[in-house]
Amino acid sequence: MTISNKLLLTALLVLSLPVNGRAQHKQVANLFGIGYNRQLDTYLSPEHYSGGEVRYVNATTWLRPGCHWARQMTQQVMVSYTKTRTNDNQDIGGMYNFHFSFQRRLNTIQLGQGQLEARFGGGPDFWLGALYNTRNGNNPAQARVALRLTPEADVSYKFFSAGKPREARLNLAMPIVGLQFSPNYGQSYYEIFTRDNYDHNVRATWMGSSPTFTTRLTLSIPVAKTHITFGYLADWQQVSVNHLKYISYTHSLLIGWTINK
Repeated sequence: MTISNKLLLTALLVLSLPVNGRAQHKQVANLFGIGYNRQLDTYLSPEHYSGGEVRYVNATTWLRPGCHWARQMTQQVMVSYTKTRTNDNQDIGGMYNFHFSFQRRLNTIQLGQGQLEARFGGGPDFWLGALYNTRNGNNPAQARVALRLTPEADVSYKFFSAGKPREARLNLAMPIVGLQFSPNYGQSYYEIFTRDNYDHNVRATWMGSSPTFTTRLTLSIPVAKTHITFGYLADWQQVSVNHLKYISYTHSLLIGWTINK
């Protein structure tokens, strides 16, 4: 079993732990995003590509009254379609992200007419996907696999407007260290599959070689028995290993719903 599979299995086991008979609060946010994506993958092309991206985000948080710790699981699915400036070449990309974190809850602060709550923590952050170039012949695709240790902050402000409760939330995740799969410069996937890791295809990363962050800013408004959620997402992915660079910048508008159980 690989290291990434062990970490994912551990996270799932933690989620299934009993809650000692005490009431547990669960918040589930389902968000759909559409926005702009700009990317560069020097293994496939020296050109920048830009275009559209659609994304689904599921963020689930478990809280227990009187407990200073919370658990949060975030899953994302992204599909992008980007082109060069001359419109003569395209990239098609897909990515899945799983992030699980333990978060320490700080004391609630009364701020104006509302309450400010904050949680800070971290945990494993797994990325899996691929980027396909429509014109390349020998190496038309690039696999993206990464496992990181990612701190996370989640800050919410609950207030009333027009007599109804509102909740504004800011989430920020920024990896500090990890492992990244990457071919070496000029290395084909045929060489990787036939000669294994002879050219250091799994490399350690840190904030200097992979300055990356993802942030979401949302506002939830109650409608009937649920909460309609609007927001903005910025996803800044960068990595430089094996003399190759990968960059993906996303700005996306979000809409969806949040359920409190």
